[in-house]
Amino acid sequence: MSLQMGLGMAIMNDPVNGLSVAILGRIFLLLCTLLFLALEGHLLVIDILVQSFVVWPVGSGLSVFSLDS
Repeated sequence: MSLQMGLGMAIMNDPVNGLSVAILGRIFLLLCTLLFLALEGHLLVIDILVQSFVVWPVGSGLSVFSLDS
């Protein structure tokens, strides 16, 4: 997308990984991360993880009852 908009020259060199990353991609990543945190997506992911242990506890194994719910 950045090449089509004429921003192909805006590339940031990452010295840690030795890669070149487009600036527009980094901005989109930052925007999506902030949106995920603002909409409380991180709390939803943690809640889903906790509820998975309630539905299927550790050490219970596979049974017909655990697969029904």
